[in-house]
Amino acid sequence: MCGRFLFDAEFEDMYQKMILFERDLHAFKGDIRPTDQAPVVVHSEGANRLKLMQWGLYGPEKGRKLINARSETLLEKRRYANMLTQRCLIPARAFYEWEKRGTERIQHQFALDHTLFLAGLYEKTPLGDVFAIITMASEGEVQLIHDRMPVAVGDESFEKWLCAPVAQAYEALLAQH
Repeated sequence: MCGRFLFDAEFEDMYQKMILFERDLHAFKGDIRPTDQAPVVVHSEGANRLKLMQWGLYGPEKGRKLINARSETLLEKRRYANMLTQRCLIPARAFYEWEKRGTERIQHQFALDHTLFLAGLYEKTPLGDVFAIITMASEGEVQLIHDRMPVAVGDESFEKWLCAPVAQAYEALLAQH
């Protein structure tokens, strides 16, 4: 499960040629928590664009937000059926997971020396666009802390996740595991 991630505005310098920006992103630098606004990459009008969206889909229970979606069940869940054509990437420098030790929760940051792109789905609502991060079974050192982690999309699958037909995009997503 991904319950917080770090956005670093230095992302701007690295990806200005790939993604169209409509505003300065430095206001969003730092930890992004559920229900926060965050910069999200979508493919729209023939180009990759950065849009601001709120983190958390509206859940079945009033007031409850769905911040994550399991990669293994995306095709099975009716909740995500319409969103499979509304895919996005969430730029992050790190993500956090929490280890439970009795009643104590210990935060662990998993950082990289470069921006990673977390796979996501989004939907348009009357109150604005919202997104969820796609998760998978954890791997590597994350496995020691938590059983889930966000799916990071590599540069080679960036365009496929955003633009390919659903079956090809889903195949590319599963290849990230």
